[in-house]
Amino acid sequence: GKAFPMGNESASVTNYEVGDKVRHFKFGNGEITEVVDRENDQEIVVEFERVGTKRMLASIVKMKKL
Repeated sequence: GKAFPMGNESASVTNYEVGDKVRHFKFGNGEITEVVDRENDQEIVVEFERVGTKRMLASIVKMKKL
């Protein structure tokens, strides 16, 4: 049997858009300033109120839209 699911995990990735308000578990509140579509993922740039600009992948980031 399969030990771990493989493949289609990106189907559950949230689609972020420029201007979205978000809250990251560590960095706090921010606003998305850039979105770059990647194969089965998004690279997002967020300007956080406390820590400045961070670039991350939507598939692994721990944050939610507000």
